[in-house]
Amino acid sequence: MIEIYAYEPQDLENMKFNKWAWPLKNHKSLLRTKKYLHYFNSYTIYDTKLDKAVAILGFHEQKPGDFYGMIVADECFGDNPKYAVKMKFLIGKVKEQFGAESVETVSENAPALNKWHEFLGFHKEKFLPQYLHGKDFILWRM
Repeated sequence: MIEIYAYEPQDLENMKFNKWAWPLKNHKSLLRTKKYLHYFNSYTIYDTKLDKAVAILGFHEQKPGDFYGMIVADECFGDNPKYAVKMKFLIGKVKEQFGAESVETVSENAPALNKWHEFLGFHKEKFLPQYLHGKDFILWRM
């Protein structure tokens, strides 16, 4: 069974990050992300069969109706399509509950990630060459 609940700090600590969360392997970035998830609105997707958090959605309002969001995923996230469906559902509920007119996020430019963002309902807003550690990223908007 898959559950959704308000993020708790131990959720992030017990995750083994997928390859797209490589910036979190830096201790400073991980601490910054923990602080972000703690102070802003965050939810955990938890697999009771595996007894672990498989993804965390964090977001905040930048200006009225305009939100920034981030997803941190466990290495097993891509193994179960139900997680992606649950994340899409969660994003829809969050948009509805908080009155989000627009949601943006930034991710590495990679075919698998690009398909993932399109599945969630995002469209490419802007290409960001060498945005982080010399890697190209994309600003996505929903």
